Amino acid sequence: MISLGTSQARKPDEGHEAVESTAIQEVPADSEPRFGMLETIREYGLDQLEASGEGPEMRDRHLDYYLALAEEADAGLLGSQQVSWCDRLEAEHDNIRTAFAWVLTALNENVAGTPGLTRAVTRLEAGIRLADALELFWMLRGHSQETWQRVMGLVEYTPASTAARAKILVIGGYMAHCLLDHETAVRLADEGLLIWRALGDAREIAVALTRRGVIAIWQGDYAGAAASLAEARALFREHGGEERSGIEHPIAAFLAQAMHEQGDHAAAYGLYEESLAEAQSRGDRHAAAYALRHLARLHLEAEDAERAVAFLRESLPPLRDLRDRRCTPASLEALAYAVGRRDQWADAARLFAAAEAMRDATGMPLMRRDRARQESERAWLETRLGPDALAAAWTNGRVMSLNQAIDYAMEASVATRPGAGAD
Repeated sequence: MISLGTSQARKPDEGHEAVESTAIQEVPADSEPRFGMLETIREYGLDQLEASGEGPEMRDRHLDYYLALAEEADAGLLGSQQVSWCDRLEAEHDNIRTAFAWVLTALNENVAGTPGLTRAVTRLEAGIRLADALELFWMLRGHSQETWQRVMGLVEYTPASTAARAKILVIGGYMAHCLLDHETAVRLADEGLLIWRALGDAREIAVALTRRGVIAIWQGDYAGAAASLAEARALFREHGGEERSGIEHPIAAFLAQAMHEQGDHAAAYGLYEESLAEAQSRGDRHAAAYALRHLARLHLEAEDAERAVAFLRESLPPLRDLRDRRCTPASLEALAYAVGRRDQWADAARLFAAAEAMRDATGMPLMRRDRARQESERAWLETRLGPDALAAAWTNGRVMSLNQAIDYAMEASVATRPGAGAD
């Protein structure tokens, strides 16, 4: 198959001499060989393809291939293979971008249909299924901001009161939530939930209620969040469980957060432990890291910094392996609070700064409440370090890569180092 993106995985075999003569081979660590075509040759080939009239059919076949790959990855992203699937999708992301962009181009320009989509799906359906399958990957790897407008581009083409519209509205609403556009998140999620209720699809109602409950937590509507999440949990239990629901954490984790924010720490702790056990049983390291981080938060609020550090230290390696850009900043920030209480002030400043840089890069900012708390913490650190030392530590933290930041966090968590790095 011709790669319409910038690279494509392929294992050399007989009959590929012509391809290999114009290709640049790359062999990433622990991966199969990949071939990147010279850009001038790629552009010439695409021009010839369009001139021949075969462009739409070939682009449809390309879309069909990457839709199949994304849907194969979907279930794996919630289980023990999530690291390898994230890496494979990242390696193919240019091709995935190209496939998704083709859906919107074809819809916008009303390109005539072709027999290229081998599973007899429309381009609109293919685009919605692609977004549904890739939503978690986009969030984990920090691609939500770049894909947001493309996802929203599908909304205008979905007929009113249909399952297709409900599906893309719920996806769009949750992505808006991740980017802290709460007004848009509520509007889209509520419309999607209303359609699912009218259609009577219990599992999709449960998914939509879960998404809506998480949005409510971030809005500060904790009672409303708990009600939505409890209804979702009951529906899942009645209709086959949460498995393969596309929800990135067990509902117990979200319910725990709603209880936590309402001050019921005992109930929250039990639910976080339940969520952790469930995540570990299915091999979901991302969900386990989420539960561990929130257990650490409870210990921090109880002024038990050492126990908090232990939970956070356990949560960090999975985030490094996943190259998770959504949850890593929050874990670094939690650890910064913890080591600050151990008088590791420069360590805390560097960790806060590394998290800030990641948030800036991915467009996933802090909640207003957390931003105010962090500004207060930065002012507190300045009184300990002094303005010049704080500025130096902050600058040092902001230039760390994700791996460097997590490695530094792991080192900082090992032992108490009063004033660490203050010089």
